[in-house]
Amino acid sequence: MFEFDKKQIVCTQGIASDLDSYLIHIMIGTISKMTIERDYLQVFEFQNLKGHTQVIIHHQDIPQFQQVLYLVDVPIEAIYTGKIFIIDNHEYISIMKAEEY
Repeated sequence: MFEFDKKQIVCTQGIASDLDSYLIHIMIGTISKMTIERDYLQVFEFQNLKGHTQVIIHHQDIPQFQQVLYLVDVPIEAIYTGKIFIIDNHEYISIMKAEEY
């Protein structure tokens, strides 16, 4: 699962218009660096902390995993608040906002 170099990554229109590409690269890098088995569904919750700090809570259900990332000095226009799903369906990888699911 999640072999990014071998699968096409598809972003929904909401992701393409609302999420800075830098944050997409952060999510992909975070999944790539996981040392445990990766679930087909990865969840990223984005929060804004004190203006220019982006908090990213990354988790999966099976096996249970959670980590919190803090990005500081993020330009205010790149800050995102919301939940993102990254789904590996074995053919391609989809990145979508939770409300687009």
